Amino acid sequence: MSIQTLPKTTKAVSRIDSERRRKLATSEPETSAELLWKILTDEAYYLETCCQVKHIKHGSLVPFKFNIAQKDFYEKYWLPNNPKIIMPKPRKMGFSTQIIGLGSHAAQYTEGLIFRLVAHNLNTAIELNKTVKLLYDQAWGYFESLGERPEYYLPIRNFDDKEQTFFKKQQSAIIVETARAAGVGQSDRTDILYLTEYAHWHNAKESYKGLKGSMPMGGANNRIIIDFNANGIGNDAYDKYQAAKRGESGFTPVFYGIYDCPDVYEPEFIKQEQIDLSDDFPAVYPSNDEELWLKSDKAVFNWGDIVECRDDRYFCDVCPTDQLRTFEYFHGVDTASGRGDGDWQVMKGFALVEGTMWEAYPPIRTRIPEDVFAGEVDRIARLFPGVLTVEMNFGEAVMIELRNLQTPGLARFKRSRAKAGKQKREYGFWTSENSKRTMIKDLQRSLRDGDIILVSENGRTELRQFEWQPDKQNEDTQKLAGAPQGKHDDEAMATMLALQGLKQKPVELVW
Repeated sequence: MSIQTLPKTTKAVSRIDSERRRKLATSEPETSAELLWKILTDEAYYLETCCQVKHIKHGSLVPFKFNIAQKDFYEKYWLPNNPKIIMPKPRKMGFSTQIIGLGSHAAQYTEGLIFRLVAHNLNTAIELNKTVKLLYDQAWGYFESLGERPEYYLPIRNFDDKEQTFFKKQQSAIIVETARAAGVGQSDRTDILYLTEYAHWHNAKESYKGLKGSMPMGGANNRIIIDFNANGIGNDAYDKYQAAKRGESGFTPVFYGIYDCPDVYEPEFIKQEQIDLSDDFPAVYPSNDEELWLKSDKAVFNWGDIVECRDDRYFCDVCPTDQLRTFEYFHGVDTASGRGDGDWQVMKGFALVEGTMWEAYPPIRTRIPEDVFAGEVDRIARLFPGVLTVEMNFGEAVMIELRNLQTPGLARFKRSRAKAGKQKREYGFWTSENSKRTMIKDLQRSLRDGDIILVSENGRTELRQFEWQPDKQNEDTQKLAGAPQGKHDDEAMATMLALQGLKQKPVELVW
């Protein structure tokens, strides 16, 4: 970083010879020039010596001393100038304050640098800006307490409002804003970009593109740091983090769990929380980044229940071939048009084994002409005879072909007809908002009680990302459930349809 941002001190700093500089790296400065040099070149020293922060537990001001996890982050990820970092946000470890401090130091002492913080809502942005001001004000007060002139060590803050802190002489700034601003990032310059609580952002992908586009190509100071709280898995934060773990996004995934910071989470505290929270402890205080998503207010199905119902073997791989037809099967069929850019056509089947629904065979998951798909459904239904439940919202063509083929086990379910004024049995299962809620409750109960065995990895993933969706008229109301935008829930729906066939038995069948 450039010491040219404080021209009047440059000569004093330059008088510190190279040998003294090496000693200063591990010792306390003895002169004003040495102190300035130390502050300019060592962000951690500046923050821990000159700044105070609110204590993470009781809120009073205390010296900003990095905890174990913060030290690790600073040394492993910040000092090497890692250009892209994404990290799930652990509870009460102080990473937001640390990133704000490090980015603010860069803006204060690097000519022309713009540090931009972007939050998902105004309240968070206001709190972030309070931290920016607090760190600067505490440093100013520290130098006054030494009897020194603060302006010798700190750049003058020329412009300060709820969105921006501007340093005129350096032409640098710290900007705090929200992701909901129209055209955010499209025309503004950014060098260090900190996106916080990213999982809660609306239109996250588009906002990210605009903000990233504001960064100079090949900029020496370019950094992007994304943090987020687990908010289900149907969001861009989860996608970016998983892609980072696979080495596909250019981001470095960073995670710190409860056992990585013993000076914050002391053993006595952990022990008491384990007693109080019991089975919920890993979800509230994750020790790894899988436990992070065990519990989510948006998730329809509990991931812990899904894991408990997991097996690696389909029933047809375990059961002797000559005994396969001695069991009863329940199939679910989620229909679709078969277009290449549309939903998937899915058929899943479960064998009823001593009261447990065991996934029987690898699911059909395809996009083909509807009559061809119906032929595949017919073939499987004859191999594994039982109850065949077909969704009817968009499946007329499939149902017609199945009836023409006289597919065995095709079920009819009761449906209310407004004009007739009474219920009538019809082919297929009509999904509506009400019937879908019933389907969800039935599968939740089966998962919770361990009455179903899931094998398909994609099927488990779809159940995991099956989330409550906000009402379009009121985003605070969770009205519908299904896959988030850009994902699919067809295999999850087929699972629930198969379960309805079991629940409704005996149903009227066509043999």
